[in-house]
Amino acid sequence: MDENNAPENNGYNFWHNRCLNGQIGWHNLEVNPHLKSSINFFDQSGSIFIPLCGASVDIEFLLKSNFKVFGLDISEKPIQMLEAQLSSYVKNTSLNLQTADIFKYHPSETELCDYWYDRAATIALPQNLREEYYLSVHKFFKKQCKAIIVLLDYSKGLKINSEKIGPPFSVQSEKFLEGLSKNPSIQYKVSESVTIHSETDHKKLNENGVFKYKETILKLIINRRDI
Repeated sequence: MDENNAPENNGYNFWHNRCLNGQIGWHNLEVNPHLKSSINFFDQSGSIFIPLCGASVDIEFLLKSNFKVFGLDISEKPIQMLEAQLSSYVKNTSLNLQTADIFKYHPSETELCDYWYDRAATIALPQNLREEYYLSVHKFFKKQCKAIIVLLDYSKGLKINSEKIGPPFSVQSEKFLEGLSKNPSIQYKVSESVTIHSETDHKKLNENGVFKYKETILKLIINRRDI
C-alpha cells in the first residue's frame, strides 16, 4: 500500500472502518434528483471529480451524459463493483476510479477536473475532517471549476449534537461556505442556492426529536489561485 492509501491517516481510519462495518448510513439506488435537475449547470462535456464516490448510480448517469468521471473512495469494495459494472467506460478511459485516502492522494495533471460533484463526501465526514477537506479538495480542480454540492441539514429540533448521529452528518450551507472560504488557494462565487424541505421517518432522527430536514443544492463557480 503506497502513501496515497496509508491507513495511519485519521480520515482513512474513520471512513474505511465505517465501510467495513456497514455503517455508511445511506446508499441511494436511484440517480439523485438534484443532480438530474442541476446537470445543465455543467457544460456539455468535461471531467467530474466525485470524492467518496462509493458505488453511486450517479456515476453511470454522468457517463451516459457524455462526461468523464474521476471517482475516488477509501474502500476497495465499491470501486471494484463499479469497475465490474462499468468496465467499458474504464477501458475507454471515460472512467478513472481510485481507491485511496483523499487527504493523501496527489492527483496527476491529467486527473484535474472541470467539475466537482459532492452529494456524499461532505456529509460523510465528521467536523474535524470536513475542515481538512475544505482546505484540500481544490487540488483535484483545474484552474476554473464548477461545482454542484448537495447538503443535508437536520439540526433544527435535534436533542443531541448531530456529530453523534452521522453519517450522514448535518451540514448547514452557511457552515460549508464558511469552511470553503478559509481555503486560501481558491475563490468562489455562489451561482445559485436552492433549499428543499422534507419530512423524515429515519428512526434515529425521530428518536432524537427530528422529523423534518432540509437539503440545500449549491452551484458554485470556483477559481484556483495557486495555479
